[in-house]
Amino acid sequence: VTGVQTCALPISGRLVRISLVLDNPGDTVPDLPLNSFMIDSLRRRATTLSGIFGWCPYFFVLKEDTGLHIYDGAMVSGSTFQILGLHAAAGRLLKPDDDRPGGGPDGWAAVISYRFWQQRFGGAPSIIGRQLTLSGHTVTVVGVAPRGFEGMVVAAQPDFFLPLEYEPVLRGAGSLLHRRGGIWLITWARLRPGIRFS
Repeated sequence: VTGVQTCALPISGRLVRISLVLDNPGDTVPDLPLNSFMIDSLRRRATTLSGIFGWCPYFFVLKEDTGLHIYDGAMVSGSTFQILGLHAAAGRLLKPDDDRPGGGPDGWAAVISYRFWQQRFGGAPSIIGRQLTLSGHTVTVVGVAPRGFEGMVVAAQPDFFLPLEYEPVLRGAGSLLHRRGGIWLITWARLRPGIRFS
């Protein structure tokens, strides 16, 4: 599997990245991302997969006592952490109920990285349930990602993980989430037991 950081992924050997290849006369464009419609179609129809999720790196602006600061982050499908087989270091991780318009039971749920939790909040359990202003909107920290998990994109180390449905809140009329023509989601899937790709 190209590009996955596997230090904290118990099922990394069963993960595959799914991408598009556009074949035009005289020009092949490999390794293109998908969109939410393609992912939903694969989720419904692909019998070889037990789970599939989209991932989009994003820079978030956090309002802090010392001003506004930019942090690496990612917008991800609500089932991402479940498919990866990960467990929270504190609180809980994102779940499908968080990934819907308007957010889930906790409003817009956010998971922070273990590193950020230690460096910014000293590992205090009181971070769970705390509300932060992220890119101009209120989010609730529901959990901390496991120690050692650095995301799914090489050279990117997200400190914030938000559900995909948060994307229209951030981008407004420029949102790509419900636009069929856009391709923007790095896509990962878990193979069912017994399935192998050469």
